[in-house]
Formats: sequence, structure tokens, C-alpha cells
Amino acid sequence: SGSGRDRSSSLASASTASTDGAGRAGSKVSVSSIGDALENSMPVIVVLGQSLNPDGSTPATLPDRAEAAASLHLSTASRPPIIATGGDTAGTGTSEAEVMRKLLRELGVPDAKIILEPRAKNTLQNAWESVPMLPKGCDEIFLVTSDFHMPRSAYLFEAVFASKDLNISV
Repeated sequence: SGSGRDRSSSLASASTASTDGAGRAGSKVSVSSIGDALENSMPVIVVLGQSLNPDGSTPATLPDRAEAAASLHLSTASRPPIIATGGDTAGTGTSEAEVMRKLLRELGVPDAKIILEPRAKNTLQNAWESVPMLPKGCDEIFLVTSDFHMPRSAYLFEAVFASKDLNISV
């Protein structure tokens, strides 16, 4: 059964390059919305984690993604909530989501706007575990991840939403 909404929409993304504190080039990060922007939409930003280094330090990808999510949050009039998703895939005792919350706070995102999803161990679980955290009335998400990861991530989020008969644009 379907929601009746045309899910064959086109992918639009914007990539940004960033540098780390030492001025080295960081990874490219993409922010994507699939579908037409809805005038009265209630968007949510979902930022995907990246496994921490074995010593517990943060890989360059994670601050880049957090920066893109914070920038989107702060530049959007509605100041949409941010779901930071990612478990402790490296077994360091700290989830990727917790690290992103710290980074997002440092970038000016209020704690009340950050929703943690600390269980997911892979991209499919990022999508699956984020669904119950979506605020009531959410009809669009902005997915934030690395550019090379965006096509697969968007596909998985769309598939999870369709399997749950959710009428949400990615």
C-alpha cells in the first residue's frame, strides 16, 4: 500500500568543502532534500554519524557533518530540530550521536533542538531508528552526510519511510 504521494522525485544536493582546525581540507559534506520544498513543511535535519577512531578521537568527517547541520539549522527560519544519529560502532564507550551533540552545541545549536539517536550501527539502522524520533507533523527531512554517502543514504531513508507508509520527503 502506498501513501498516494509520488515518491519518484529528483535528488537535489549541495556540497561544501571544509577545513579542520589546522587548515587541512576536510571531507565534502552533502545536504539533500528529495522532492519539492513544501511551503508549509515541517522539516527535520538528520545528520548521520561516522565511526570514531579506535582511540576514541573524532574523525574529520564528523565535525564537517555537524557544521553543515548547524549551518542549515541556523540559516532556516523555523530552526528545525536536528536528529544526530549514530551508535558506538568503534566500541569506545561514546556514541557518534553524543559526539555530534557536543559539536552542534559548540556551533550554536541549542540543546533543546538536538535529538539523539545513539543506537544505530549502520546507515539502514540510522533511518530505521530515526523514524520514532521524528516530531509529529514532520513531512520533510534534510539528510546531512558525506557526498559519497548521499545516494545510498537517501535511498535507504526513502525505502524505510515507504515501508512504514510515511508521507515524508527526504
